[in-house]
Amino acid sequence: MSDYEIGYGRPPKSTRFKPGQSGNPKGRKKGSMNLDMILMKALDAKITVETPAGTKRITKKEAIAMRLVNKAAMGDPKSIQTLLPWMSKVEERNKLIAQKLEDVTEQDDMIIKGFIDGIRTNNAATSTASNIAE
Repeated sequence: MSDYEIGYGRPPKSTRFKPGQSGNPKGRKKGSMNLDMILMKALDAKITVETPAGTKRITKKEAIAMRLVNKAAMGDPKSIQTLLPWMSKVEERNKLIAQKLEDVTEQDDMIIKGFIDGIRTNNAATSTASNIAE
């Protein structure tokens, strides 16, 4: 017999993983979802809701948002408390986007004008060439 002692944390050499062999050969199944993916899939599912204008098919996410806004509009304090921070974030994000759109520099403006002039010149040359060919 060998002098190797089998015990806790020391499995028999014959049952150990061989070099390069995975401990989980089949691995995770393709397409398996974590909790975030399951939640997003559930929120993106469509439902039918009754509105004053008739029935509509909307996502559960939209239904939740509509209900939250409607309850806040009716004066529900918890809904208002939930909605106000979101409104602030959305308004702040929209301001940042608007600022980025306004930050077109003079150099950017010149590049855009040059591009448009180039297109116009190319179109004029093409139409002149087609007139000559006729």
